[in-house]
Amino acid sequence: MGFVCFPGKTAIFGRHDHRSGKCTRIGYVCTRTMTTRPGLALPERAPRSRGVKSARWRLESRLDEQSSTQEKRDQNGVGKEAPSFSQRLTERLRTRWATLLQFIAEPLRITVPKPLVIAVSVIGSVFVISFVAYFPDWKTESKIREKIALFDFILTDIVHGYVDPVDTEQLFEAGVDGMLNSLDPYTQFEGNIAAREMQLKTAGRYGGVGLGIAQSIVKPEETVVLNAFEGYAFDRGVRAGDVIVEVDGTPVRGMPLEKVTELLRGEPGTLVRVRLARETRAPDGSRRLFDVVLPRRLVTIHDVPLYGMIKSYDGVGYVRLQSFASNAGRELRAAIDSMVRTGRLKALILDLRNNPGGLLDAAVETAEALVPKGSAIVSTKGRALGETVFVSDREPVLPPDVQLVVLANEQTASAAEIVAGAVQDLDRGLIVGTRTFGKGLVQNVEPLPYNTALKYTVGKYYTPSGRCIQSVNYKEGGALAAALPESENGRRFSDPSGTLLPALPPANGPAHYLSTKVAESERKTFRTLHGRIVRDGGGIEPDLESTLPKPSELEIQLLDEGKFFFFANRYAAGMASLPEDFEVDDKLYHEFQQYVLKDIDHLREHTRFEPGLKLFADTFTEAGYRDAQKDLERMRESILTELKRDFERHSDAIRQRLEDAIRQRFEPESRRLSAALRYDKVLQDALRLLSENRGETYTRLLQAATEPAES
Repeated sequence: MGFVCFPGKTAIFGRHDHRSGKCTRIGYVCTRTMTTRPGLALPERAPRSRGVKSARWRLESRLDEQSSTQEKRDQNGVGKEAPSFSQRLTERLRTRWATLLQFIAEPLRITVPKPLVIAVSVIGSVFVISFVAYFPDWKTESKIREKIALFDFILTDIVHGYVDPVDTEQLFEAGVDGMLNSLDPYTQFEGNIAAREMQLKTAGRYGGVGLGIAQSIVKPEETVVLNAFEGYAFDRGVRAGDVIVEVDGTPVRGMPLEKVTELLRGEPGTLVRVRLARETRAPDGSRRLFDVVLPRRLVTIHDVPLYGMIKSYDGVGYVRLQSFASNAGRELRAAIDSMVRTGRLKALILDLRNNPGGLLDAAVETAEALVPKGSAIVSTKGRALGETVFVSDREPVLPPDVQLVVLANEQTASAAEIVAGAVQDLDRGLIVGTRTFGKGLVQNVEPLPYNTALKYTVGKYYTPSGRCIQSVNYKEGGALAAALPESENGRRFSDPSGTLLPALPPANGPAHYLSTKVAESERKTFRTLHGRIVRDGGGIEPDLESTLPKPSELEIQLLDEGKFFFFANRYAAGMASLPEDFEVDDKLYHEFQQYVLKDIDHLREHTRFEPGLKLFADTFTEAGYRDAQKDLERMRESILTELKRDFERHSDAIRQRLEDAIRQRFEPESRRLSAALRYDKVLQDALRLLSENRGETYTRLLQAATEPAES
């Protein structure tokens, strides 16, 4: 039995003889319309695809149909005598067995619709690629879970089995800090109190009374007022130098500073009674006690503490921006707008000195007030952060014809450098001062459970010209880095090539990041919008360098020991106000000298050189070098003589610090900062730049250099 198939068609199972035009094997079905012999109940159009199971079922069905047809023919008298039941059964089994063997021996070919093949292939490829791509992450996740479990075992064993009871919280934070300290100085775990303080700094407001407090240098058990904020505690009569005795009847002597802060803060709208002690001029050194009721309010820490027109220079405005909390851009816009409305603003000086930075969004909003709309302000790049370009989408509040000078120094960092870099790269203004800190890293603050947070580095930022001003490269380190010495500003010492000094690590020492300063030879040059040359890898370099005199040894020691602070307390005792033309005259300056020199032994024993001299003295004593010991004593006397001479050599700087400390006892911050500008050399250089040759010097410095930039 068989069937006729149209030539040129594709068989689903088995081969098809296109020359004869027939499918000679039973059960081989073509994919198109077929003409069959009588007795075969095949569909007019065969299905395009079947599985192995359906093919076998179909084969058995055809055999049954063939057998049934033969039996009917025999019953009608066609053919031979009908076989017995056993014969029919035997023949059927033999036929089926032979057909099955033939079916298994033939190769199985399945024709599948092309769209289905493509779909299955794509899905399979995606699955394979996804698995391969995820495999490294899966391995990383497995490692993370392994280390978490190990840390859990270690912490649990120590807490329950260590010889002495341990503080679980301190132990945990020590372990986390050790881990994060191996990365960079900015990646930190913030506990409950630290996380709350960080949130207050970034938000720029909190519920409190408006006081800045600290532990006393002379008497650490006392809490003293460092600053009373204008508009808050200052308006209620609290002054710098006052000692907090009680808060709502609770004595605070010897109390940790964090606890005193918690007592002062609270729900806005409530009141808190604070007992204070203020110094008097009594011979016995007694203090005057008094109570002040302070309302708790939503305290706003102003990012712009001072702004206004400089009286002695026509048309020059001044704004001091001290931080980048959430309101920085709004406050700067308001300050500039108020000066623009006077109709006299011709030039603006933006003071970013000693600004440690803050929020990235605040830096972008601040720059938007200065640069043209549509300008790229900063871009950020990171492994998980991706790349983002921040573009100004607002019109600047500073008119384009108003000249702009930004003051910067080595403590201008982070968000403040973003603003300075945008102003410089877009040729919107000039930078005056010294090279900035060089922090080009971006941190993310991730809130964690239990009122904690994680601050970690997620990327670097780049100024509009494409440069990253990060001055130090950090690398994950271990105990070796922890053994390396640190410089005065907290950075690791390095040799001229920029590599770390070698040192032997202590056994099982704490982990510490590795840091290398970007070498001058590695710094690349870029072009500003108008073609001026700028460089990366070392902060923002000023267009006009202007430096302040370096503090003298005497000045540093007087600051460390709080001499200005405590003398100001004594001077202000019993005085209601300062005269309008107050300044530190010769009489007052001589009085201050006597105050410092009355305890000459203390001054001698607390110089910055004394620890080194004492080490030499102990070594000479062990060695029996008596003459060398005498030389050391003569050296101490020489140092003391030099310190006394500093009173004359650096009298201007010492007088300025003394005047500022005294003014802090009588005047709000805005007036005190304004008075200090009279002695500001960098500000004077900026004013001279704007006024020289009717601004021609300013215009010349904004012009492009002629030498080509290096790649």
